[in-house]
Amino acid sequence: YSAIYGTAIPGNQTVKICANDTRGLTRCTDPIYVLASGTTLINTTFGVNKTVVDNITLDNGKSFIINFATNNTGYSRATNIVTNITLPNNFTAVPNNYTLSLLYKSNSISNITNITIAPGTLPGNYLVNWTNSWRNLDSSIANYTSSLLFEVLSNPWLTITENNVTL
Repeated sequence: YSAIYGTAIPGNQTVKICANDTRGLTRCTDPIYVLASGTTLINTTFGVNKTVVDNITLDNGKSFIINFATNNTGYSRATNIVTNITLPNNFTAVPNNYTLSLLYKSNSISNITNITIAPGTLPGNYLVNWTNSWRNLDSSIANYTSSLLFEVLSNPWLTITENNVTL
C-alpha cells in the first residue's frame, strides 16, 4: 500500500496510519513526524565572498565570469522563479536575468553571468545584487536579495605627453 499525505496547515504534523480487518483487529503504525510548509526561501550563493578588481584605467575596463547558484533552502518547492541582477553605474551583466519554472526544496541550480566594469570606474566598493522572486506552494509571492561585493582598487596611471622631460 502507499498513501499521499497533504495538508493546508503549515507546521509540525504527526501522522499515524491505522487499519482494521473484517475480524475487528486494528493495528496502527508508530507516529510519523513531518513538517508541512507552504513557504520557502530562494537565495543566491557565490564561489567567492568578494571580487577584487585591479588595472581599471581611463582606457581599460575588465570582465569577469561569475559563477553563482540559485538555492532553495526552505521546506517546500518554489515555482516561477525570476532572478534579476542589479548593478551600480559603470557595471553591466550579460545576461542580467534568469527564469526557472520549478525548484524543489533542498535543490539548487548553477548559472554564470559575465560582469563588465567600464573604463574609468573610480576605486571603491560596489555591490551587485541578485534578487530572486518566486511563488510559494501556498501561492504567496516572496523575494530575497543576495549581494556580491566588488572592490575596485586604486590604479595610479601617469601619462607623459612631453617628448622630453627635464628635471
